[in-house]
Amino acid sequence: MPAHRKPTALKLLHGNRKSAINQNEPRFGGAPKCPEWLHPLAKREWKRVMTEFRDTGLVTAADQAALASYCQSYARWRQAEEQIESEGQLIREPIVTRSGNVSGYRTKKHPAVTVAKDERAAMLTAGRLFGMTPASRSSIHAPEPEQPIEDDDDDDIFVH
Repeated sequence: MPAHRKPTALKLLHGNRKSAINQNEPRFGGAPKCPEWLHPLAKREWKRVMTEFRDTGLVTAADQAALASYCQSYARWRQAEEQIESEGQLIREPIVTRSGNVSGYRTKKHPAVTVAKDERAAMLTAGRLFGMTPASRSSIHAPEPEQPIEDDDDDDIFVH
């Protein structure tokens, strides 16, 4: 599987060589807006991850579709996992003869198991684009957020 290119924002956080940075990369602004059509679970995940991304400068309005894809895959993965939890990983499927009679049953994997597997893979792939896995952020060196300086003195006159 070929290595995916890192976004410049992640390269900068990783501390890559200046020569490896595309100085002419287009810069996009604005924050992405949560699409109305997202599943309610996806909307909750959108809100959660956008809280994390707020001050990173990593996610812009141009990333809306990629982030929506991540969130929708997250919601579908959760739904499939809930269905597996309530119905089990295996189902009984009837064996039907040519005449249409049921001659017995066979056990097979619940279709939700495949959905969960596929959506988890899609979610993790999309999440890696944004540095949302431990491996993808293991070498990120994010700057410390600036802390406001507290001045507890009422005046600036020093008395000796």
